[in-house]
Amino acid sequence: MSLPRALAIVGPTASGKSRLAVWLAERLGLPVLCCDSVQVYRGLDIGSAKPGPELRARVPHKLIDLVAPDAEFSAGDYAAAAHVELARGPGLFAGGTGFYLRAVGWTHSGGDVADAERGAQRSGAIAATHREDVADASARGAAGEAGRAAGTSGGATGEAGREAAGTSGGAADEVGREAGTRGGEVARGGGPVAEAGRAEFTARWEAAERAAPGAVHAALSRVDPETARAIHPRNVVRALRALWLCEAHGQPVSRVREVDPSRPRARLGLIVLEPAVDALDRAIDARCDAMMRAGFLAEVEMLRRAGYDARHKSMRSLGYRQLLEHLEGHLSLADAVAAIKLATRHYARRQRTYFRHQLAAHDVSGASGAVALRIAVAAPLWEPALDLSRETGAWLPRVEQFIGSIAGASS
Repeated sequence: MSLPRALAIVGPTASGKSRLAVWLAERLGLPVLCCDSVQVYRGLDIGSAKPGPELRARVPHKLIDLVAPDAEFSAGDYAAAAHVELARGPGLFAGGTGFYLRAVGWTHSGGDVADAERGAQRSGAIAATHREDVADASARGAAGEAGRAAGTSGGATGEAGREAAGTSGGAADEVGREAGTRGGEVARGGGPVAEAGRAEFTARWEAAERAAPGAVHAALSRVDPETARAIHPRNVVRALRALWLCEAHGQPVSRVREVDPSRPRARLGLIVLEPAVDALDRAIDARCDAMMRAGFLAEVEMLRRAGYDARHKSMRSLGYRQLLEHLEGHLSLADAVAAIKLATRHYARRQRTYFRHQLAAHDVSGASGAVALRIAVAAPLWEPALDLSRETGAWLPRVEQFIGSIAGASS
């Protein structure tokens, strides 16, 4: 059976993906399939650079506003929704959430993640005997947050302090042991299973990370050194997901991937935006300032009044987290904006690394063939004066040929 095909524009934040996507979608007659882990949440509009009514009137945009801000939404959920859209016809993915696109293009090792999670719950992997550890880690996390807030002054924002902290060796190990990882393997108890296994696991480790930055990655390094080496120590989201997968599968996820490597489930044509770092840093700062002028702070205030706060995954997204800290009195507005800019620049660098290695023409996990076309674009596509017709002229025929093959396969 032939695999579904899709075109995708990927790259770091603020690199001009949306501008190019609309331009291409109009010319190719395709809907834009947004690939952004924040745009899936309703009400998180300005801070996620969600396309407005004018753009949506020009070109249909799918896979946005899928869930409420307090909902859990995973890469698997996104992939399921994306494949429903692809079954209706070809589309153009655009966004910076690489692991969402990877979930569309490749199967998950070891079968469905939800099946593994249910298996973890049945086996009692999240043991009731660890509940005291959860409470202790949460208490330590609250103390750590208070300490960091008290230590924030002048230009040294809380976010900058956390980014500079890195992995804090022994403290991380100690909190990691209290959060439930002992003796180099994910701890398992025979007691009753917690009702919300993954939620409890996540809350425990988030508290541990707040108490000692680097705790999650340190624990992953003990449980699965091979997977930990592939994840940046500051990428807590990826490290925590990998740690949970070790728990859910009952063994290091690297071993699961070795036995059952991921396989292509779509054929992707990638347009990868790779602008110069210094130019992109300036664009990031300018876009952050534009978001603030557009009412980003008021948007966060509105969401907070509606009952959404740092308890919810969506509100811990980049930008929303820092503005919540300002509204809660932990950061001045100037420090919050500076923290957003700094964290966004760091995030853009991680995105570059991800797209370079995780979505390569020959996938590093061994699942070759999912990427059928790869085009690198270095131009600063966010610049309004830049002529997209001229910039795309050298490679647009290759894209049109790829789209032609999609149309032929779907007819």
